[in-house]
Formats: sequence, structure tokens, C-alpha cells
Amino acid sequence: MGIAAFRAAHKLSPSWEAAAAQESPGGYEALDLVELIQTRTAYLRDHAADYTRTTTDLCLALAIGKIAGDLVSVVDLGGACGAHYFIAKHLFPQVRFDWRVVETPAMVRAAERFTTGELSFYTNLAAAWSKLTPPLIAHTAGTLQCVPCPLDLFRALAGLGAPCLLLNRAGVHDGARPIYSLHRHQLRENGQGVLPERFRDRPVAYPFAFVPRADLETEIRSAGYRIKMTAHDPSGIFPIENVQLTGLSYYCER
Repeated sequence: MGIAAFRAAHKLSPSWEAAAAQESPGGYEALDLVELIQTRTAYLRDHAADYTRTTTDLCLALAIGKIAGDLVSVVDLGGACGAHYFIAKHLFPQVRFDWRVVETPAMVRAAERFTTGELSFYTNLAAAWSKLTPPLIAHTAGTLQCVPCPLDLFRALAGLGAPCLLLNRAGVHDGARPIYSLHRHQLRENGQGVLPERFRDRPVAYPFAFVPRADLETEIRSAGYRIKMTAHDPSGIFPIENVQLTGLSYYCER
């Protein structure tokens, strides 16, 4: 889900719990949010050539292009209804994928219509990948900052042992400890593209947690990965008073 630029700076929250107490009803499982992402994914699936590529798309394309073989396995943490898969399939129509998305229960139910022999959906990492051999790519985009403990989620993803680890649309800062804020915006700003019929826009708010850059990069190296490339990508951050956030995508290999 994209984070649109927001003109006014947001305030810091003293804790995740304080920010979460003001979350929109339903949070990320609200039916109108899920329907919005479902509608936009269906359009993307059928019109992939019309979309301008993002840093996330380019990092995934780099990772897929480096893999030798006729099957590319991907665990996509927070991959919504499979948008990343449909873009990858458009760019690499000759590649056979085993693409497994991990999402909220509501999003998984909405995504069932997109399931194919190459694309499937799960509500947790353990269910998504239980094979003895790791997936070739472990990927997440803009998801780490959407949970109370981003580094715990990172460790779970890195624990899959994929040779290639992509952390796209990450949000970090140069401070010494995690910070928290409530991101306020309009519902229609989640993702890009067409709107569902009879769509009614409304203000929404979700809690976010941003970790120190040094802590995340220490965790990456402790998990046995080398940071091969970072790319600036502000799409996963928003302005917060008295804080300088940095939006980055990480391309990592073992």
C-alpha cells in the first residue's frame, strides 16, 4: 500500500499503544480498504503495461533477473492481493513463479479470486513456507513499519534463509530508539489506480513504528546478509514533527 505525500507534519506518539488507540475502525482489515486494494489489483493485473514502475518493481526485477533456473520462489510479506506478482509476471512472462503472499485474514479472503498455480495467499509466514529449502527471494515493501516491533518481523522474514532479501519502502531514522506516530490520510491514497464503484472516501489513520537505521542494518548483517545496494524511496514514510525520516529500499544477498 502506498503512502501519499502529506502536507502537514504528523506528531510523535509516546508509544505504539498510544498511536494504535486512535486507529481507524477496522484498521487494515476494514472492508472498504480491502475492496479498494482488490479493485486496484484486478485493474493492474489486466493493465500492467500502463503502470509506471517503482523502486520496488525495479529491485524485484533485478533479483528475479539474477536467478538462473525456470522456477522462482518468492515469499512476499504484506503483498496485499498480489500486485507485485502481476508486475513481475508482466516483466518476466517466461518465468514460472511460486509466489506466496502473507497478509491479514481479511486481505487473504479478498485475494482468493487472484489465486493461480503460481500465486497463493497465507495469513502467516509459517503457513506460507514450510519447505526444508528456503525460497529464492524473501520480500517485503512498506510493511515493517506497520507493526509494533519492526525488527521482530524482520527477523522472522530473514529467518526463512532466502539467498536474496528485499526490504523495499522501509522507513528509518538516525536516532537511538524506535519512534511511533499515527499516519492520517484519505482512504483513496492507499495504492494507485481505479476506484471501486460507489466508493466513498473517508479519513483513515494507522499506527506506524520507525526504527533506527543503524539497528536495522545491524540486524541485516547479523542475519548473514550483505547489503548490496540501497535506493532512496520515500513512498513508505511521511513527515513527522522534529524527526528526519529516510525512506530506503535494501537489496541484500547471502
